Amino acid sequence: MILYRFFKPRGWRTALTPDQTGANLPVETVPWMLGGQIEINRDEATPRIGASADEILDAVEKDGIFLWG
Repeated sequence: MILYRFFKPRGWRTALTPDQTGANLPVETVPWMLGGQIEINRDEATPRIGASADEILDAVEKDGIFLWG
């Protein structure tokens, strides 16, 4: 699955979402910035950004977003 990575210019907060526009990101005072895309597949054994591929994809399928940080 192709996901888009958004980040905060200050701090460590990162979000992964299938929506390139970021429309489903939480509204906060500091705007989110698009940081590129990443492909994550369920058969990956290596954890990414502090979570397994299954944890990330489960959150995206359930909530439309995975937040980290």
